[in-house]
Amino acid sequence: MDAGTRYPIIGNGDVQSAEDAQRMVAETGCQGVMIGRAALTNPWIFRQVLEPGLTVSEDQRIDLCARFFRLLLETLETREALHKMKKIGSWFTKGIRGGVHFRQRLNHCDDPRH
Repeated sequence: MDAGTRYPIIGNGDVQSAEDAQRMVAETGCQGVMIGRAALTNPWIFRQVLEPGLTVSEDQRIDLCARFFRLLLETLETREALHKMKKIGSWFTKGIRGGVHFRQRLNHCDDPRH
């Protein structure tokens, strides 16, 4: 905590990468950083903040997406699972080779088994 306050200062806003979070701490002296939307396209961002240099392959990203979809199908009604897949699949596949084609197919899908 800053010597001038009893409360922790948390940085927030425009944190798109682990480097952004680390830069925010270095430049402002804040005690923590909030990460929001960046975690939707990169769920590993929190670990990358703690482990600089950690890289995630496209295969790892695709595997996480598939595992998440299976979990949705196991825990939700089919229609709700498909709705969430369409939304979350768009985030998870940004930057993945062939992601645009995948998102187009996903958005026209009416049966999650296909």
